[in-house]
Amino acid sequence: MSKQMIILNQSESRQLLSRLKEQHPGLREDVQRSANVYKALGDPQRLMMLAMILERDCCKCELLDALDGAPSTITHHVNILEKAGLIASRREGKYTMYSLFMDADQVRQWLKGCGE
Repeated sequence: MSKQMIILNQSESRQLLSRLKEQHPGLREDVQRSANVYKALGDPQRLMMLAMILERDCCKCELLDALDGAPSTITHHVNILEKAGLIASRREGKYTMYSLFMDADQVRQWLKGCGE
């Protein structure tokens, strides 16, 4: 037996979204946070940076040397990873060090999924 498909009209679609927002008050923020994470994971260089930082805290100069990118490009990628809450930065003398700011197992799963 096949399931009957019902297409909502504009009013019904808006009511559905309103109901979801009422049931989940932080939905808009959660969606934005998820979008930032997926954006951060959507670039091969950022994934490589994340893999390096997963292994050990790295300074910007190490990321620059390993990835052969322009300093401004590396800074751009690091800023996206930080904005997404995936990494955190700290100053150690003249160096800016980057470390993982989320669950390492989750990052491993994401990176493992890239190879499948």
